[in-house]
Amino acid sequence: MTKKKFYAIAHGRFSGIYTDWSAAEAQIKGFAGAKYKGFTSRGEAEEWLRDPVYSRRLPEKRQEPLRQIADIPLGENTVVVYTDGGCINNPGPGG
Repeated sequence: MTKKKFYAIAHGRFSGIYTDWSAAEAQIKGFAGAKYKGFTSRGEAEEWLRDPVYSRRLPEKRQEPLRQIADIPLGENTVVVYTDGGCINNPGPGG
C-alpha cells in the first residue's frame, strides 16, 4: 500500500496542498466543516481541489427489496424515527 504524501485541504483554516500531515492537520483540527483528503500524487490532489467531492461507494445489489414503512405493522404507541446518516465522514460511522 502506497503511503499518502499529499493532503488537499478544501475547507480549513488555510486551503491548499500539504506534504506533511502535521501541517495539514493543524489546518483542519477543530475547524467545523473541514473538508480534506489524502493523495499519492500532487496532480490528484490538485484535481480534487478543483471540485472537492467525496466519492461514495454504491451499496451492493440487494437480494430483496427494502421494506417501506407502510409494510411494517405499527402499534398504537409506536414511535418512528428517521435518520439521514448525518455523521458520515465526520469522522466515524454515520447515523
